[in-house]
Amino acid sequence: MTVDPTSTDESSETPISAGPQESFLARVGRQFYDVRNPTMMVKKPGILLRLLGALFFRRVTFDDEEVEKIRDRQREGVVIYVMPSQSLLDYLYFNWAFLRKGLPLAVFGTGMRMWPFRTLAAMTASLIRRIFGRRKSKTERDIVHNAPMQGRAIVLFLRKARTLLPWWGEFEQDPLRDVLQAQQAMDRPIFLVPVLLVWERAPGSFRRGIMDRVFGDPDAPGRMRKIVNFLGNYKRSLVTVGEPVNVREFTAENEHLGRLDKIGQKIRWALNQDFRLVRKVVKGPVLRRATDIVDEIMRQEPFRARLSELAVTEERSVDVIQEEARGYLKEIATDFKLSYIEALCIVLTWIFSRIYAGIETTGLSDVREAAKRAPLVILPSHKSHLDYLLISYIFYAHGLVPPHIAAGDNLNFWPLGHIFRRGGAFFLRRSFKQNPVYADSFKTYVHKLAKTGYSMEFFVEGGRSRTGKVLSPRFGLLGHVVSAVVEGHVHDLSIVPAAIGYEKIVEAEGYARELSGASKERENLGQLVGAASVLTERFGRVYLNFPKPFSLRDFLEAMGVDLEAGFEDDAHRRLIIKRLGYEILGGINRATVATPSSVVALALLGNPRRGISRESLLRRVGAVIDYIMHCDGPMASALTTALAANRVALERTRGTSTSSLSAALAAFDGETDLALEIGETLSDVVDETVSLFAEKKHMTINEYEDGAGVVYQVPGDKRIELDYYKNNIVHHFATESILACTLLRCWREDDLWGDRLRNETDFLSRMLKTEYVFEPSVSFDVQYVDTLKAFEEAGLLQADRAAKVVLSHQGMRTLRLLANLTLPVVEGYYVAARGLLTLDEPIVAKDHYKRLQSLGDRLWRQGELTSKEAVSSVVFANAVMRFKDDKLVTLETRPVGRNKTARYVIPGPALQDVQAVEDLVDRLKRFLIPFF
Repeated sequence: MTVDPTSTDESSETPISAGPQESFLARVGRQFYDVRNPTMMVKKPGILLRLLGALFFRRVTFDDEEVEKIRDRQREGVVIYVMPSQSLLDYLYFNWAFLRKGLPLAVFGTGMRMWPFRTLAAMTASLIRRIFGRRKSKTERDIVHNAPMQGRAIVLFLRKARTLLPWWGEFEQDPLRDVLQAQQAMDRPIFLVPVLLVWERAPGSFRRGIMDRVFGDPDAPGRMRKIVNFLGNYKRSLVTVGEPVNVREFTAENEHLGRLDKIGQKIRWALNQDFRLVRKVVKGPVLRRATDIVDEIMRQEPFRARLSELAVTEERSVDVIQEEARGYLKEIATDFKLSYIEALCIVLTWIFSRIYAGIETTGLSDVREAAKRAPLVILPSHKSHLDYLLISYIFYAHGLVPPHIAAGDNLNFWPLGHIFRRGGAFFLRRSFKQNPVYADSFKTYVHKLAKTGYSMEFFVEGGRSRTGKVLSPRFGLLGHVVSAVVEGHVHDLSIVPAAIGYEKIVEAEGYARELSGASKERENLGQLVGAASVLTERFGRVYLNFPKPFSLRDFLEAMGVDLEAGFEDDAHRRLIIKRLGYEILGGINRATVATPSSVVALALLGNPRRGISRESLLRRVGAVIDYIMHCDGPMASALTTALAANRVALERTRGTSTSSLSAALAAFDGETDLALEIGETLSDVVDETVSLFAEKKHMTINEYEDGAGVVYQVPGDKRIELDYYKNNIVHHFATESILACTLLRCWREDDLWGDRLRNETDFLSRMLKTEYVFEPSVSFDVQYVDTLKAFEEAGLLQADRAAKVVLSHQGMRTLRLLANLTLPVVEGYYVAARGLLTLDEPIVAKDHYKRLQSLGDRLWRQGELTSKEAVSSVVFANAVMRFKDDKLVTLETRPVGRNKTARYVIPGPALQDVQAVEDLVDRLKRFLIPFF
């Protein structure tokens, strides 16, 4: 008889040991509990189990994501829980947790005796059954065989707990054989679901002491060790669910083995492998002290040989070089201690709960699976100093071992340096090109981390983004990661991009000052003390999104790299690393969440007029949201929840129109019913965001008593602060905005012919390549043609038979709005280009940027620039880097005084042609003409 395993009606369940000669008293007792099976999990917990749950079990982490893995298998077939070793404590916890989570209870667990944890009535019934029962319960083999056929769950232990006294050994009979026999006799699939309760999260050790021998194997602890781990770690314990094994499919795939016992052995091996991988994900590899790692590196013959070569090259003693390398390694190496992580998480829980409304995380299950395949290399976007702490905090809270983090040596000051080093940070200098001993020491250390199996985290952008956009990738550390695989130090690494988004950024005011020309202050203890003031403010929610991780080995092979022979040459190596860097940034952009602050900021700054009414703002917000939905961009829960609540009305308004990108483009000006409907749906979210901006004085709210409503204005000197939030999502509009700029530029000159339009678009996109990350796998021509086609389908333009593009009257407004998103950057490059005409001798870079700040401020006050955010030191720095590619300038680091260096901007050879620079200035200015 098959019983619905989700049923909670006890009367509907057929007990495994039910028989026709059941006594009257036994039947009465069974109303309270199935007394014939003492191992069955209790449905009505007694006082002892309730007490354990209230005092201890409720503190164990059992994520809903893990619960859903079991529920999914429960819907498809029959669940059999598999645990690595026999444990009454684990069995009791899962009994309590399964009741709370609504998961099927197990009717059997080898060696478990549940009578002390039942209700008093059930214990009485059990006693009566023992005295008056006439028929013995079925054997354990009968229960294991029959329970799945009745649709009921059981628990299987792969091994017994082990201690020195007693040494219990393995089970006499393998229950997996009975499970295989049951699967052959039934149609529904059986799923073996590995469940692991991790009481102790400390990494393993190479040494096994007397505690391990007396109190048990850490992987199969005895009762004493289990109790010690439980009492000491229950607040930090967690449940993980491994990859379920479909018994039917597994049996079919291994029919060639012939015998059930051999198939059972292979299943046992697969389950043990899963438990090993899960422990690796939670605990990480065996932990080594920093001094041990340094000693191991110094003993490596290849490293010592390279140091010897450097000693010859630099004409110094080998011993001196080796001691120098040892000193560098000590400066670099982390001294990871789990106790520091645990203490940090306690402090961070308090801090984050005070300043943030919550932390939303997606994609963590994919990261967990990737960690089973290979060590992780986590590459987050870098928006805030809190990024360093966020990943480790989330990893530890969700049962992943925190990574080792590459941190700049600017953070290595007391007391943070001490705390960070023991929290997993390894430090690197900002620049060490002129120090080959340090460079080789650092590279070798990174290879050692990868080979040992530690996860690593670093920021591919290098520094924090002051503008809100992702920065161009830095390739130094990324190159070390690639060489770890290519040179065979590790078989593979899992590349994990991560997008971190903040509704409000803690460093917003500091960023605005730096963008306006103030010098960046070096981190120190005074800043740390001053940062305590943020605890009195609220900064909304934080969003941490992980796109799908990918195998570095697979990526390299797809790029045509022969992993046996290595790279063809150094140019080939640089090309592959560059492609990898932009692939990672593309993943970060795709996973970056559109928050209410970013959407409202984009709608406000995209407005070409002095102010905007509330209704117009709602329309613009609705149009932006509609566009992002068509781009499949992730959105904050505040937005998705409100949209889901009004889904029916929105679908009715959308009607039968096609849900295409061209439709979203056509409605980008907000002059549609759908845009207004979406905006009004989000009105509460928009009003809350506007109030926050007004509170921070980023904008003003002007109310009128004549019934005209509310008008919002953004003061010119505050636009740069809102620009940060706008830039979080501006990448969604980059290609469309650049094409809109070019269309308006060519339209002004009545020159909208195909080749000219294409060439001007190519020029602008190349000029802004350090500002936007374009899809690396799609060529410019493909993106250009696709975007032009989308514009034509949206009715923004049309092409006549002579291949001349004609702009529609109604499309002009939309094109201006789209172009306005890129206009501030183009204006900034225009200012930087004009600054080239004043560059006649080498100048310290920061002094040159101050000159550009002064020039830009004057041009803005004269009205030659429309956007104050164009006067940005970061935009100027990006422009100078772009001019460097055209050999208009060169950048060079020179000594300034004792032990100090400064970067210089030096006129390049191409700058001698003043006419060429004037032509560049004129060409950039023509993109601005339609807006004057």
